[in-house]
Amino acid sequence: MMLGKKSETRYWDGLWSGGTLPPAVDPGDRSLDNHINLLLHEFVTAALRGHGPDSAGASLVEIGCAASTWLPYFARVHGMQVAGLDYSEPGCRSARAQLDRYGIEGEIHNVDLFDCPASLRERFDVAFSVGFVEHFEDPAVPLARIRDLLKPGGMALTVIPNLEGVNGWLTKTLNRPVYDLHVVIPPEALARHQEAAGLAVTQCGHLGGLNLCVVNFAGQRGLRTRVLPRLFSWGSKSWWMLERIARRAGLGLPVTALLSPYTASVAIRPGR
Repeated sequence: MMLGKKSETRYWDGLWSGGTLPPAVDPGDRSLDNHINLLLHEFVTAALRGHGPDSAGASLVEIGCAASTWLPYFARVHGMQVAGLDYSEPGCRSARAQLDRYGIEGEIHNVDLFDCPASLRERFDVAFSVGFVEHFEDPAVPLARIRDLLKPGGMALTVIPNLEGVNGWLTKTLNRPVYDLHVVIPPEALARHQEAAGLAVTQCGHLGGLNLCVVNFAGQRGLRTRVLPRLFSWGSKSWWMLERIARRAGLGLPVTALLSPYTASVAIRPGR
């Protein structure tokens, strides 16, 4: 099978070797610095609530779980039984360290999604991924393997970067090597890929109003890597403050293909 991977194991091994672990996602933190996590928390919570009356005790696997800030979140906030899957050994070590850090008994599997043991197939109620399927020339291929991990009736939560608009243009201009590791996938294309993978899409669209902080400067040097991230952070936080003010007033700022940082989808494996 031609997987069409846009990146290789050595890239991720280097990325996840060493470094300080980020804190787990905490919906109790209402600061502006946590604004995007709160947005994703709302998306995830609504999806879980729409899928069933109670997620407590349900099983969840995160695909691409290196240094996961989400596995502790799903265990602590939603009471789920969590597992992670990653083909990078350093990435798995960092994910294990995250679970140990919060005293969570989860499973971390150092396996390739395309070579999963039979024991992991049709095992999970929920499969979650952030920034994974856009690293493949044909996203339907990894999505089909994610479907295989789900029980009939199980749910796939997929979040990818929106590279159609300003974030894609900035990444392409400022860091072409990183941009080239991604496939640009509009919401309608993501939905088609999921349907081709045997999933029934219930929700798919842009998520969030603006987040320039996701522009990746990895491997870059010079004055712009010290100045631009700060400017992007200030601009993003100004927008987030406006979003909060608008929400309190019962209004909403636009979510558009030009500005939105993410595309997010909910899809179900048929059969229950």
